[in-house]
Amino acid sequence: MKNYHIITVKRLSATNVKGTRVKITSERFNNTIIIPYNCEFDTIKDIAINHVKETHDIVGSGETKDSYVLISDTFEPLRS
Repeated sequence: MKNYHIITVKRLSATNVKGTRVKITSERFNNTIIIPYNCEFDTIKDIAINHVKETHDIVGSGETKDSYVLISDTFEPLRS
């Protein structure tokens, strides 16, 4: 069975100071990046895929009750 790099994606609600953002977390390396919400995309999953695909090969995706999950076969920490 092949191992994969799990990346979770969550939406951070707007505050009085900051707009809506997208939190992307590498579960393997325990590092997190936060990027601005981009209205050009339909979902936060699409925003995250667009950002992460620059450095990671995305081979699948899924959902949990409160987040999206991206599956990658690239084992490197996330970059801003």
